Amino acid sequence: MRVGVQYGSDVEQVTRLLDEILANSRDVLADPAPTVIFEDFGDSALIFDAFFWIESSSERSLRGVRSAMRFEIDRVFKESDIVIAFPQRDVHVDGSVKLDRS
Repeated sequence: MRVGVQYGSDVEQVTRLLDEILANSRDVLADPAPTVIFEDFGDSALIFDAFFWIESSSERSLRGVRSAMRFEIDRVFKESDIVIAFPQRDVHVDGSVKLDRS
């Protein structure tokens, strides 16, 4: 599962929170142990991947677990003031350009 957080976020805290979420999930197997990786500096986010194993008999079950994990990540991150990133661009305007007002 991949999640991107806002630049400037405390990456150690993000890792710790994801580790806790995985450890506290009744669906995530303890063996093999879940792992959180700080994957990349993305265009608009710091990218983290959470790897974990579950027992699932269907695609629907798997999707349900992933959905529940995303709800929990959203809740915990909001409580911890961690912002889930979204694509954005900064525009810088050169102030030396004069506008013709005719």
